[in-house]
Amino acid sequence: MALSEDALTTLAVSPDPRYPARAMIHSSLPGRRAAALLLLLVVGCSSPPAATPGPAPGDAGDAAPIDPGALQAATAPGVELHRLAPLVGEWTVESRSLDGEGRAGETLASGTAVIATELDGRYFRWRTELSVDGYPVHAQGLLGHDPRHGVYQFLWLSELAPGMRVASGRGDPERGGIYLEITERDPESGILQRARTVLALQDADHFTLEQWGLDPTSGDWVPRQRTSYRRKEATGD
Repeated sequence: MALSEDALTTLAVSPDPRYPARAMIHSSLPGRRAAALLLLLVVGCSSPPAATPGPAPGDAGDAAPIDPGALQAATAPGVELHRLAPLVGEWTVESRSLDGEGRAGETLASGTAVIATELDGRYFRWRTELSVDGYPVHAQGLLGHDPRHGVYQFLWLSELAPGMRVASGRGDPERGGIYLEITERDPESGILQRARTVLALQDADHFTLEQWGLDPTSGDWVPRQRTSYRRKEATGD
């Protein structure tokens, strides 16, 4: 779906310039914008796979017949996904840095996004095209809800972020937002990295993805970047 030089998800690593991921971005983009772009493009957190129940004690372990219709009904979109319906559409996108008090600073990236539903409303697909000082960046995402664990999940893919990550969290997009968090241990330094993205709906034509990071000194969550989405019809584009 957060920056200063010590900058996040989409989304989303700890603001320490020693991390390899930050170094990779710095090699192709300048300073603060490189850090901001990383936060914009890497939003996610590893989520454990759903557990598969094994046979009960004394059970021979014979598999029960599969009923595709029942499975489809069980995974039909619920209220949590219906709340996300306003996300569907074409959007203009602008990302700006935030200071520690949440005040907006410089524009870091701008572009467009298209969000549509997939698999009969079970998922919302992001397709984003951004420009950072003329540097084109493409990213895609899938947002859904896992009723078994009661969490939203957000898979984010980009041209600059290595690997795939799934952010997960809870909340209401119209009442305080959905809190999606990442917790990863850097494979080289061993340092635990955490970041948070908050998806909030303002109205039918506006929503935001706001990235937060942990202050390296106080350990408090502080705002880093806000990506604002405005429906194209609302702007006359």
